[in-house]
Amino acid sequence: MKTGLLVVQKIKKYSLQFIELFGEEKFIKVFLLAGFTAIVYSFAFFIASRAVDIPYLDQWSLADIITDKTHYNFWQLFFYQHNEHRIGVGLLIIKFLASFSNWSQLLEIKFISFLLIASAGLLTYAKYLASQKLEWLDIFIPFLVLNIFQVENLIWGFQISFILPFFFLSLWLVAMLKIKSTDWRYSILTIIAFLSSYSSFHGLFLPLITIGLALFDYFKNQKERRVIMFAGLANILIIVSYFIGYVQDFQTKLSADALPILKYFSTTLSGGFFYLRNDFVNYILLFVLLVFLVLAIYRIFKPGLNKNCLVGLVLIIFGVLFILTLALGRSSFGLTQGLSYRYITFSMLLPLGLFFVFADFKKGWMFKMVLFAFMVGSFLMFSVWPIKWANDQKVNGQRALGCYTNIKQEDVGQCYKIAPLFPEEKFLDSKVVEVLRWKKINGFKNS
Repeated sequence: MKTGLLVVQKIKKYSLQFIELFGEEKFIKVFLLAGFTAIVYSFAFFIASRAVDIPYLDQWSLADIITDKTHYNFWQLFFYQHNEHRIGVGLLIIKFLASFSNWSQLLEIKFISFLLIASAGLLTYAKYLASQKLEWLDIFIPFLVLNIFQVENLIWGFQISFILPFFFLSLWLVAMLKIKSTDWRYSILTIIAFLSSYSSFHGLFLPLITIGLALFDYFKNQKERRVIMFAGLANILIIVSYFIGYVQDFQTKLSADALPILKYFSTTLSGGFFYLRNDFVNYILLFVLLVFLVLAIYRIFKPGLNKNCLVGLVLIIFGVLFILTLALGRSSFGLTQGLSYRYITFSMLLPLGLFFVFADFKKGWMFKMVLFAFMVGSFLMFSVWPIKWANDQKVNGQRALGCYTNIKQEDVGQCYKIAPLFPEEKFLDSKVVEVLRWKKINGFKNS
């Protein structure tokens, strides 16, 4: 106990000396860099220690494309539809990575990690652009973005497409804040929105938000309305193009039952706060979000717009649209769907948006401290669950990989009983031999 107290005192002493010598601004930069590095290291270690180099679930549906059993040209890949999602941008990346890595899932997982780490950096930079300064509590951004609760997206290579809209949203925010020229700004925002749209269905929210921004600027900016009008039209065309040739063959089942939708919405929302267990707390979080959403909308129409509030509003709107779409399409499947770890990547946009909105308040640091404390408390209480899930997935993947590495071709079906990698055994059997050969696993030389 005494040793720990002495360490804290020494850290405090040297910190004060550093501040006096170099200034508070430089000390904050060092603190944020050190904190960001530590978070990235722990995040990368969590993923690297649990990733397994074998396809899983929906990845098997891409097997024929990856192995060139079914040949698609560039545009067929770009417009490719998986369930309700057009995943072209992500599919092209997966295809490119697979072409020189024998379809390495580890490489895909590293790319996903890069997307999230880059997004954390971009959002921190967006905070700097909006505030024109860095603050101690900005460490909240990488802490939130690089969380292990989104574990389904972290150790499953197929989720490149699912994660890409988050990266494009982060890039879009930096472009909105950084580029001063209206025509260049809207050109870049529209390109980013286009790429986002053809990553996943929720990528469509970005051109929708771009249209909203264009409408806001149209009535506010009297000089460059023509550029803004064309940008809005271009983003409408992006949304329309998404549904050309769209096939309604997907898992979602639209629901109009208000109470299940509300419960599903609040449950999925709470996942973004790392809190997954109590309906009463979920409804409180929903109420708090709605209060500050209304305040944020009110503030952006006031003179002397604070850009933090605008950024926060964009993040919250994207998160709300994501959860609302999810609730309408999947609430009929039950609350278990809403608790899926893969959705946390986008439900966490709500606390992230609140963090930016709070920066617009005179005593916003107090709100940010309460939010940060709540998130840390939730992390400590519930992080055991995603860790357990990841460990179980690792064991299952290693069992499957070990079996396929050592078994003869005529006995390959036995591996499904040891560790199934896809719900339908016959579907997996039709793909697995070709995939293992393509990945240079086993080769079945003794068959």
